[in-house]
Amino acid sequence: MEHIAHRGCARQFPENTRRAVRSCAAHVDRIELDVRRCGSGELVVHHRDDLAAKTDAEGSVHETSLDALRGVDVLGTGSGIPRLASLLDDVPPDVELQLDLKHGGLAADVADVVAGREHDAFACSADADVLERVRETGLPLGYVSFTYFEARPVSDEEVARLDYGDVLETAAALGCEFVEAPHELCVQADFVADAHDTGMDVVAWPIATAETADAVRDAGVDGLMLDRYDVT
Repeated sequence: MEHIAHRGCARQFPENTRRAVRSCAAHVDRIELDVRRCGSGELVVHHRDDLAAKTDAEGSVHETSLDALRGVDVLGTGSGIPRLASLLDDVPPDVELQLDLKHGGLAADVADVVAGREHDAFACSADADVLERVRETGLPLGYVSFTYFEARPVSDEEVARLDYGDVLETAAALGCEFVEAPHELCVQADFVADAHDTGMDVVAWPIATAETADAVRDAGVDGLMLDRYDVT
């Protein structure tokens, strides 16, 4: 069972920060980080383009220089938004990397950043077109599915009616090694079995309680995308 730190365990530590990476690294097999390009062209680690959502600044990541991003305060830590290459230096070489590409135009530069590092590295995205470009670099892929589950409540009835066939078909056609799926969907018995039938692993997200971890583990998933490492 792969234990993956979601943004560096986002409910336990300030997500996508150096503090999060350093705090969770000894407790997980892999660290997942969000990657986007800033206004001066460098790759940085931050979940949303809107700076106001997680920092004390206004504006957007894609319009703000790296120097300015280093000066914002992320989630009250007193630390700024880190450059990807710098943050990866804090990840021990025996801990895997999973880089979630938040938009297009990143594939080649992400591959360059991880090239030559000792880490096993994976790329994932909710955008099939992004993964198509990443596939050309040779990085192993994961498809992030049904991200709207994170934005609003989803009833058991809605989950039961969900047609996930296109998701598995798309991920398989891209050659993905795994598909990330909401934990609510993973406990629907057919989903995990159907994903396994295509040859893909299933990573359940987000896992923030021991009860959720137990439920998806019993359902046969292969990995846990953890918001807290201490629930396993």
